[in-house]
Amino acid sequence: MSENPPYPPRSEGPDEAGITPEPLGATPDPLITGGIPALPLSVPPTPAPRRARGPRWVVGILASFLVLVAMIAGVIAVDNGAFNLSAPASTSGSSGERPRPEVVPGPVPVTVPTPSASPAVTETPVAEGLPANCDALYSDAFKMALAADGDPNTAAGLAYQPTTDTLLAPLLATPGSLRCSWGDPTTRGLLTTIASIGKTQAANVVTRLESLGAKCYAEFSGTRCVRSMTGSGGGPRGESHLLRNGIWISTYWTAFSPDGYTAELAKHVFPTAR
Repeated sequence: MSENPPYPPRSEGPDEAGITPEPLGATPDPLITGGIPALPLSVPPTPAPRRARGPRWVVGILASFLVLVAMIAGVIAVDNGAFNLSAPASTSGSSGERPRPEVVPGPVPVTVPTPSASPAVTETPVAEGLPANCDALYSDAFKMALAADGDPNTAAGLAYQPTTDTLLAPLLATPGSLRCSWGDPTTRGLLTTIASIGKTQAANVVTRLESLGAKCYAEFSGTRCVRSMTGSGGGPRGESHLLRNGIWISTYWTAFSPDGYTAELAKHVFPTAR
């Protein structure tokens, strides 16, 4: 006989509280076991959610790009000599002196000096080379031919105006000028005046003669201008002008125009005239 009292027999019906106990091996009611259902052993546990890996590939690309840029910059620096890996050769003989880069001088600007204002310089006529008298203007044979038509150097002839233009006449009255006449220029004769007026003034004379209708052309290594006029009484008249090296030979004639007269004058005033 057992010392322990026997358990009371388990009732299959409801207990004192009116609750019928579950039979052995039956699934407990969740309401009775505290509301926590039992998990089946065949269902695997749910894994934790993974973090988003989107920004990592962007950072990787940027890092690779920066490394590539650094490598390219290094290659360019080496090609340009920025990294001098070898010691420079010393030209001064001192190992501690740092060599200086050679300076190539650039083009030096040329300054054109500005001419300073200076008073106008008037060209002084040079009478050097002019014949000393009228006899030196003609050969003996030519003087004889002229004397057959009129007397030389008459008072009326020497007083005659060498040109009809009032602007040109004063230039022929310069000091040192030579006046030579044959016959009477008023009716039949000529007057020759030789003056040194300078090259600048000679060019102005040519311009003035051309404005008066004179025909100018190159002759006797100078410029010759001729003009014909018609006056009252005394027949035809005209003027012949030869300008060379600043010397002006002017001849006014009336009804008397010897052939070769100007050539004879040029031969004696300018010995090299052709």
